[in-house]
Amino acid sequence: MPAGEGRANETPVGAGVRKAIGELLTCPFCTAQWVATGLVACWIVVPSLASAAVSTSAVARTSDYLQVAYGLLRRDK
Repeated sequence: MPAGEGRANETPVGAGVRKAIGELLTCPFCTAQWVATGLVACWIVVPSLASAAVSTSAVARTSDYLQVAYGLLRRDK
């Protein structure tokens, strides 16, 4: 599957369990599930740390959207 602009396709090496774990770690869709699971587990154990991590991610995503919007506005001039 094509990765898209600015993305890298990684192919796991090895065989058996090593390759299976490599697949789970290099697949963007699988990685999203791992991150979500980790955040939920963190939220159960240390809610304040999970809240800080989610807040940091939200601010970074907002910054990304603002950069895209700025780029679109600059292109129209």
